[in-house]
Amino acid sequence: MAAGRKNQRTEVAGPRTPTLMDARIGVLIRERRLALELRQEDLAGQLKITQHQLQKYETGANRIAASRLIECARVLEVPVAWFYQSADADGAAVPAAHSTLSVDERDLVERYRKLSTEKKSQLIGISKLLQNGEAKAERKSRRT
Repeated sequence: MAAGRKNQRTEVAGPRTPTLMDARIGVLIRERRLALELRQEDLAGQLKITQHQLQKYETGANRIAASRLIECARVLEVPVAWFYQSADADGAAVPAAHSTLSVDERDLVERYRKLSTEKKSQLIGISKLLQNGEAKAERKSRRT
């Protein structure tokens, strides 16, 4: 009979069942951790939790308590509201455009954001030159 009750509990979603928003928050934690070049062990240590628990947060398997999310925001150097940036008016998770970026692309974005306005302009100019060079090389290779 106890086994029957256990099966009933797993079939019915309870109030502590992770939601899509919990999974989205986990993705954001992971992305920010990677952008800061932190290992799971490092972030878990700073949060005073196990690496396994952090992994569960990042994969959306476990919900993260508000107090833990506040501490996570402090360690990851983002405002708590940053974790909710991708929620619609109903609180449902909306995929963020940057979630499709590679690790290198996220790193580039993070580094770009830290540059002065002048350096940003210079970097954009350099990227245009590089892109134009590639386009010219591609056109040349098509002609031959």
